[in-house]
Amino acid sequence: MPKEKGTLEDQIYMDQHVLTESELTHRFWTETQLAAQASNLEIPVPCATVIRDLILVGVRKMFKLSRTSETDLAEAEENWSRFVEAMIKEAQEKSPGHLREHAFVAAKKLRPLWPFC
Repeated sequence: MPKEKGTLEDQIYMDQHVLTESELTHRFWTETQLAAQASNLEIPVPCATVIRDLILVGVRKMFKLSRTSETDLAEAEENWSRFVEAMIKEAQEKSPGHLREHAFVAAKKLRPLWPFC
């Protein structure tokens, strides 16, 4: 399905549904929250802000580079899942009950994880 011209936001078409930047950002954040909940981890505000910023940068990069095909989305989702899993593992080892910034820093060592880092 071709992209519509003249829209305010770029869009990703997935299964006949259009994803905007804000919807995709929300999708990655929701995945993060659900994974943390399933692991009995809280995400304190400072760490949540850092994670959301990384998501926003990654999603904007996807749209800026026109890497918005279903294949690109699948790659980004797989990489984000790996990143979240690494954060959770680190948090469970070092600060049970909370996903803190050190878990974020440790997960970034998995580079490259396009489009996030």
